[in-house]
Amino acid sequence: MTRKLQEIGYCQNVLNPLFETMLPYIENLRYRHGNMEFGKDFTFSYVNPLNQRVNVGIQAKWGDIAGSSTSLVDEIVSQIKVAFSVPYKNKPDGQELHLNELYIVCSGKFTDNAITIIENTLERDFNVSFLDGSDMELLRRKFAQRIEAEKSETRRALNALLIELDQNIGMAKAIDSQMEEYIQKNMHFLTSFRLNCLQRVLELDIDDKWILDEAVIQWTNLTIDNNRLEQIRLSLTGKERLKMRKKTLWDDIKRDITNLEDLRKYVASYLERLQ
Repeated sequence: MTRKLQEIGYCQNVLNPLFETMLPYIENLRYRHGNMEFGKDFTFSYVNPLNQRVNVGIQAKWGDIAGSSTSLVDEIVSQIKVAFSVPYKNKPDGQELHLNELYIVCSGKFTDNAITIIENTLERDFNVSFLDGSDMELLRRKFAQRIEAEKSETRRALNALLIELDQNIGMAKAIDSQMEEYIQKNMHFLTSFRLNCLQRVLELDIDDKWILDEAVIQWTNLTIDNNRLEQIRLSLTGKERLKMRKKTLWDDIKRDITNLEDLRKYVASYLERLQ
């Protein structure tokens, strides 16, 4: 297998999966290997602590890079110059961008002072960094551990949410079954829904938009219902008006039961996929 084919395999089977795990922290990841790469096998961007967008390029090499390999060193130097001089376009808006940083990544090691020779061969100071196979393995482990920690936190939060949903469903059903008597006898409510775990889920990095959207809806609806329960509790006059408000709330409680049960089923299904 030629070095070029090995580099393609390295990009597709090792680097691309690794960069995809970094997507919460980087943006606009694109694999560009081919005739139009212009010194950049990958491009992506990130926002630095000063809120400035940084455009990054990756040039991948298979095996070791030795300073004694003149042809390979010359090839890398040429690719560095092209990578910085030729702009690239992102698919979403077609805007032309120039690199701020370039990383030369090899699957093996840099030997025979390769990095020093490459840097000294360049006519000017480009913002280039060098990462070898051991560096990429450390990066892979770091993000694997981070992803597993995030999954663990998500599992804990969603398990707590299931318990909270069960409590809210039971509470809603109890209110629903007694609502008619409450309306007829002008009784007051002294209960409220639990929202702690619903609120916590909204802070998590869950890759399921439906769960997040539904959590927002349920958190909003139950907050409104809680406020209305409190208003009814504090109402001391206006029997017919109070009865009307209870009847409206009754309809909403029935809606909440259905929606909470649907959310519970979906959360349970999502948790099974996280195991």
